Amino acid sequence: MKCLILGLLFVQSFTAPDVKTAAVDLPRIVLQGQGPVGNDATGPMWVWNHTGDGLVIGTGEAYRGTGSIIENVKLVKGAGFNGGTALTLKATSSTERAGQTTVRRVLILNQTDLESGVKAGRWESGLVIDGTALTKSGEAGVRVTHLDGVRIASCTGDFVRLDNAVHVVAHAMQIDPGQNKDGAKVRIRGGQQIFFTAANIFGEVVLEENATTVILDGYFAAVTIGPSCREIVVRGIVGNLTVAAGATGRCDAYVRNSVNESTGFLIK
Repeated sequence: MKCLILGLLFVQSFTAPDVKTAAVDLPRIVLQGQGPVGNDATGPMWVWNHTGDGLVIGTGEAYRGTGSIIENVKLVKGAGFNGGTALTLKATSSTERAGQTTVRRVLILNQTDLESGVKAGRWESGLVIDGTALTKSGEAGVRVTHLDGVRIASCTGDFVRLDNAVHVVAHAMQIDPGQNKDGAKVRIRGGQQIFFTAANIFGEVVLEENATTVILDGYFAAVTIGPSCREIVVRGIVGNLTVAAGATGRCDAYVRNSVNESTGFLIK
């Protein structure tokens, strides 16, 4: 294991499970696992044995929140512990916020997803991008996040929540309800230039609160588009599509069932 503190940049390369008993809250991080990232309780993973959050990026020092890399790891809620968000990318001011963040080949799940016979414990949310503290035009939100091959399973609340996120590209994201019998949700509130490609979402994507310029491409069990959302494009396969009056955009997907109340939204 290699662990270095370079100014306010935390660098760790590791191959085996590492147990945490509190949230890891840093301006930025390079966290790189070495070895296979599979559905078992071995390999590079951080396990949180407490009820709060996991990894929180973007706070603590001005102008030091950009450039994080998190790859080839599992972020796991330990057995017998519930609550918190596995990965939070946060902004508290225009100078103190996450940005230019890359998350690649990361599994977010619970110890009960990895081994049988252990006490139940689950994350509330898998990924939260929280830019709600910044709403001024030109500097709004948490900006520039690249997600590649991220899989999230078995949360109790929103599996993914993008609150005023700007310039997000998510490729090959997979959302599995797992132990959540009520289904999985990906919630996009506000924000703009948010693009999902080759997604595999076994749950509902909900767009609300002025989400703008969003492309959803892949498989989605359900998509719900709120009345203030604009320039929304849906492609691929959708189980159930619901569009509120006032939304604008188009759907070029194969849709099994749809309810479209908006004259400004075209379903092909």
